Amino acid sequence: MNLDHANFDGACGPPNPGGVGGWGYLIRSREGAVLSSGCGRLAPRPAMTNNVAEYAAAGAAIAGYRALQRPGPLLVLGDSQLVIMQMSGQWRIKAGAYVHVAHRLRALLAECAFAVEWRWIPRAQNAEADALAREGQERAPSPVGDVAAQLQGDGERPR
Repeated sequence: MNLDHANFDGACGPPNPGGVGGWGYLIRSREGAVLSSGCGRLAPRPAMTNNVAEYAAAGAAIAGYRALQRPGPLLVLGDSQLVIMQMSGQWRIKAGAYVHVAHRLRALLAECAFAVEWRWIPRAQNAEADALAREGQERAPSPVGDVAAQLQGDGERPR
């Protein structure tokens, strides 16, 4: 790829909704070198869904890239059509447990000095981020403040 890129993924359950959420991301340079990765756990609650976890993962990836202080642009890759289509402006943000997280991610994007492009990829091409999201589900909740915590309510384990 000729752009820095971030893969993200979220997971919830069982059950979904209401289970333990997990999120993960992996950021690579345009040359393919891993720049950053992270994963975290989102506490179970009635409003926890896979879509909420996907949005938390995307937000953590954006924040992780911003912390690297690279100029961008950043290509964000994920297997969640909802996140990709809503953040790229192709779909409206309507209703659901994810709405507050989607609006917070939009606010985070407005603060970024770099351009962000969004692209959907098949699940099979997102295996690394998926593994990180599932690893995040197994983590103990962290008191560390981060974007996923700001978006949803739990902490990150940076790598």
